[in-house]
Amino acid sequence: MASTSDYVQLNTDDPHLHPRPRSQSTGSNLRQDPNREGVDNLSHCEENVRSSSMARMGATINMVSTAIGGGGMFGNIFGASQLGIVGFVIVTFISATFTLFTIQFLCMASQISKRYSCYALSQQFMGGKKGDLITKLFIIFGNWSFCINIIQIFADFMEYILPIWTQTSNASFFVSREFAVILGILFIFPFITVQNIKNLENLSGIFVFFAVAILIVIMMNAFYCITLGEISTSIQYFNTNFNAIFRGLPPITWCWTIQFNVLPVYMTLNESNRNKQMQSVSWWTVSLLFIYYVLFGISTMITWGNRINDDFITNLDYNNKNYVFYLSIELSTVTQFIMVIVTFASIPIFAFEARVNLHYILTDIYWCCFVPILQRIGCYYYHDTIDNNDIENERSPLLSSSPDTQNNQFDILTRSYEETSTSRVMEGSFLIATAALFALMVENLNWSLSIVGATYGAYIAYFVPSIVYLRAIWNQNNLSRKHRYYKYMAFVIFTYGIIVCVLGIMEVFLEALG
Repeated sequence: MASTSDYVQLNTDDPHLHPRPRSQSTGSNLRQDPNREGVDNLSHCEENVRSSSMARMGATINMVSTAIGGGGMFGNIFGASQLGIVGFVIVTFISATFTLFTIQFLCMASQISKRYSCYALSQQFMGGKKGDLITKLFIIFGNWSFCINIIQIFADFMEYILPIWTQTSNASFFVSREFAVILGILFIFPFITVQNIKNLENLSGIFVFFAVAILIVIMMNAFYCITLGEISTSIQYFNTNFNAIFRGLPPITWCWTIQFNVLPVYMTLNESNRNKQMQSVSWWTVSLLFIYYVLFGISTMITWGNRINDDFITNLDYNNKNYVFYLSIELSTVTQFIMVIVTFASIPIFAFEARVNLHYILTDIYWCCFVPILQRIGCYYYHDTIDNNDIENERSPLLSSSPDTQNNQFDILTRSYEETSTSRVMEGSFLIATAALFALMVENLNWSLSIVGATYGAYIAYFVPSIVYLRAIWNQNNLSRKHRYYKYMAFVIFTYGIIVCVLGIMEVFLEALG
């Protein structure tokens, strides 16, 4: 726990710190001033402590909701079904431990290099503009894949519920998967074109409440399963099938891919004790996620074993062959509906990140390919004023023109990245339309989670934090014992990332071809 001195900075201009001379003060004033000073300082200290506590709590809720909502719930279930109980707990513990280290890697690399975003760290330590471009492409792919997963989950639920609600024949277009995907697009599109998601952060607490409610229902179902002596016969305590193990690693990695959100959270904390607060946030986040994932995974294995459908939400369809639910049918449907809400709650963050990064890349392409042509034909005076700090900001002006005092016949173009309403609609429409097409072509949610975990997950969760930290400390002499230990762990985590990436991709595609 931080001491009060960590939170309070004495204001030397405070009149209470400079009592008036005795000749200008009465005796009663002299007796009251020390008390008033103590009360004021204590109140200031308590206010800062409360503020820091609220900041840590908000940051923890933010990171937990991002992990669970970003497909983590579904990836966790599929990974558990492939690994068995013992293997699942071991891999989850390893992932939790590595997540703690990678959070520290990013924060320390940021502190050393004075770079405060993944993009800036990638540009600094991973090959300049190429590293920055690769990171943006992976972030676009990962967040776009999440949009695909949302549409898949929504479509699977609507395919089941629409015939019940509308009493319509299954042959009708209005209960088909295509119609469900169209509905999903209509629901998602307003979120993918938002300009500012700051006001939506308060929804994280509601989202976590729903996620806990789902966990309680699944655990109650498992408890009934145990009391009735109907534990799934397909449950595995330790799976020795290497193919299944390699299939289980990528979705578990996807569950723990929260590193893209680390530095934005880190920068919201109080600068005076930011590192100490971030340690608390990371410990609470990882501990809560570990407890949630282990309880959820084991509960589903007790009930369903390895009989997990391509999309777990269909395991709760009462007419599905793998339906096992000991509570009421109505509650299983309500649980499905809450799962859809939980995944939808993360859309603004993931869709926003995908669109903004796509906009950055398209803007750079425009400046590299089209602006020089416009300059040659005399349409514009090319004046690229972008600086190295611009990459720190997610949003900055896109195009601005101003008169040139020396060349009034030309418009001056200044490179920047601010979005317009037109660009948001066009880029958002492109992302959601392509995501919908893939959701129609690829109905297997587990396959999607595995491929994104083996690619985007391994890159963001393991490769980026390890590389930027190693590069940040590489030329430093007389490393402390802590940094030497972290250095070795960075190599271990990087190696683990290669295993997840290479073997995971191979197994995913072998399964698809088989």
